[in-house]
Amino acid sequence: MPERDHGAPSDTPSTARPDARPGAHPPPEPRGSGCQAPKPTRPVATDDEYARFARIYDPALHLFLEPIRLLAAQLVAESGAASAVDVCCGTARQAVLLRRAGVRRVAGADLSPAMLAVARAKWPHGVLARADARALPFADRAFQAAVLSFALHEKPAATREAILDDTLRVLAPGGVLAVADYRAPTGAAERTGHAAVAVVERMAGREHHANYRDFLRRGGIEPLLASRGLRAQRCGLFFLGAVGLFLARRD
Repeated sequence: MPERDHGAPSDTPSTARPDARPGAHPPPEPRGSGCQAPKPTRPVATDDEYARFARIYDPALHLFLEPIRLLAAQLVAESGAASAVDVCCGTARQAVLLRRAGVRRVAGADLSPAMLAVARAKWPHGVLARADARALPFADRAFQAAVLSFALHEKPAATREAILDDTLRVLAPGGVLAVADYRAPTGAAERTGHAAVAVVERMAGREHHANYRDFLRRGGIEPLLASRGLRAQRCGLFFLGAVGLFLARRD
């Protein structure tokens, strides 16, 4: 599903990362004044492909995404995490659910102004930063949990790896990472699920669909997590097994 086409376009310069204090555990807020999102120090893209869809995004995908988001919020809360970041947060629905589940401090980051406008309307006091997910504007080890929901499959391989790496950078040792994304089909059920998913992926655009196909050719989300040394536990399957929700703990 086109959940996260607004996290880190491959032709966009990365937002500069602020200096961090390795080994410290600062509050999970963007570097800047108080809880205000920082101003990017490099230009970011002005084209926003989600401008036309941001207001209908949640209603259109609610039935598909809400069960995944609810389970992710539950898992993060049950881990005992007091702080969390939703990377490529879109409309901030996942961030809101994390707060409702009991996570005390939650932040979100996304590149799409239109999606962030919807996010700020529904979560006016939330910590939301406009940022390239390859260079998040948060300090090293700032959060006890992180969520990546459909943020990786639609990106070129190098970009998805960079997003995952920077998410791990802001995650504290022992912190939990919840990731929802596509699994490579291994049986008839998964192939049926992907047959339906592929229709939506094609509608999202040629490049998006090509990256989705490449993601599956490389084995889907599980090999990508393993490549970073993450021992991921599968916590839920959705859409006939085409989608998996995984939980991993950072060493």
